Amino acid sequence: MNKITLAGKEYELPKINFGAMRKLGGLGFKFDKIDEIQEKPFDFISVMVAFITDSTIDEADEIIDESFSNAKEFNDLVEKLGKWFADSDFFKKMQAD
Repeated sequence: MNKITLAGKEYELPKINFGAMRKLGGLGFKFDKIDEIQEKPFDFISVMVAFITDSTIDEADEIIDESFSNAKEFNDLVEKLGKWFADSDFFKKMQAD
């Protein structure tokens, strides 16, 4: 399983499945508006970090603040989380015709 380091702590990236999508929805993720991931990367990353770290959105924002020191590191974080989500079997199944 993939891992990510956030604010100096390593986390396993959980499997994206129906239960994960339900939890993400509870954190404010809108599956029906996937295009907003690129339009609103700050919302996306806060929700994903809250899910990964089992925290609130406000706590996730603090973790994110402690997880990067420049724009490149922030962009790398957004890219890694986006790839993890997009490459999940659940997401691929939902995009299949």
